[in-house]
Amino acid sequence: MPGSHDYKGLVATFNSFPKEELFRASTVELLEQLHVILDLKNESAVRLKTLADVQRGMVIALVVMPREGFAADVRVRIQQALADGLNGSLMYYVLALGEGYTARLHFCFDADPPKPATIRELESHVKQLAHRWEDRLQELLLAKLGTHRGHEIWARWAGAFGAEYQAVTSAERAATDVERIEALMSEGRSFAAEVAPACADSDQLRMAGIGDPPALSELMPILQNFGLAVLSEDSHVCRPQLGARRAYVEEFSVRGADGQPLRDLPGAGFLADAIVAVRSGQTEDDPLNALVLTAVLRWREVALLRAYLAAAFQMRLAPARPTLRHALVTYPQLVLGGDIAVPHVSGSLSLRLPAGTQSGQVFTLRGRGLPRVNASGTGDLHVRVQLWTPSSMNAEQKKALEGLRAVESAPPASRPKDLWSWLKDALGA
Repeated sequence: MPGSHDYKGLVATFNSFPKEELFRASTVELLEQLHVILDLKNESAVRLKTLADVQRGMVIALVVMPREGFAADVRVRIQQALADGLNGSLMYYVLALGEGYTARLHFCFDADPPKPATIRELESHVKQLAHRWEDRLQELLLAKLGTHRGHEIWARWAGAFGAEYQAVTSAERAATDVERIEALMSEGRSFAAEVAPACADSDQLRMAGIGDPPALSELMPILQNFGLAVLSEDSHVCRPQLGARRAYVEEFSVRGADGQPLRDLPGAGFLADAIVAVRSGQTEDDPLNALVLTAVLRWREVALLRAYLAAAFQMRLAPARPTLRHALVTYPQLVLGGDIAVPHVSGSLSLRLPAGTQSGQVFTLRGRGLPRVNASGTGDLHVRVQLWTPSSMNAEQKKALEGLRAVESAPPASRPKDLWSWLKDALGA
């Protein structure tokens, strides 16, 4: 009856169906799937409904399961089990989280119609796979740490992870996070980092720590000084029990400065230790840290090189310790050239950019830097220009950029900066 609770539930469920399914399915098929969803009285139950579209060579698989049991790795395992059982390949997948306590997983496979025995086997298998995320985490900790130690750790971590963390993190990954944070607490440390593959063209820089997560404005300059480009960031606060302090996990999807995957950079294996050293105050945070990735130097070796450079400035082997300023400029200013204002202790200075300036290019203003050490005069001011990208544009600006994109040339292949180039930059040569 229109206006009733059941009617509203039917409409809401129908509206949340994948658009691909709404265009593909007949009215009878849609009603079958709706009945599976609405007739599920036990919210802890798991149901699988398969429908074969012989004309299109498709098999639709609808999985309805408890919302609290859904996680990214659950979906992957169910998807793989269905693909193997149907001997097919995935065409699309859509997740629907309604207002109730269930999650709906809509799969479409390129496959032949399954036999009844296959469907029964898949129903049993899917029910086994759809365990609650926390149940799987507990099982993993017991298997890794043993019964006694596993129960001890689980008593602290039961209920510590929020729904968002569970939705994007596998139970296996969470078990590793728990072990890492437990190690920090037992060793009296507050921060750890690691590098892990995320996808084909980027890697994940994962940080875990005790207390509140650091501000993004604190971490971003550190990563940029290592020559990293950050594509995305997620932060999760964990709340272990039994008096333990809060903990956090931060995930950065990163690439090298030139767009290459982090794993392809020669010094990727030294990065995690170097970031920990910077965060703990064991070494300085400056652009020389990029040598970790490009010159395959450990952070202590970079610190030694930094000390040599400081000694060179003190002994006047270099004219003076240079002052470096960053100036944000627009794309037309880089391409067409023009005057820009550079911040300075005595006010702003004017710098004329030539046409065709590259983002990251450094210009030198002689005698406008810091005072010389144990000598008269001042050093040079180096200005690094960087392209400023607007976060939003109006229609006219978008139209102009789209027109430029249609006629612009492809950029030349970039070459990695060698150790000598980094040293020249540091010395202002």
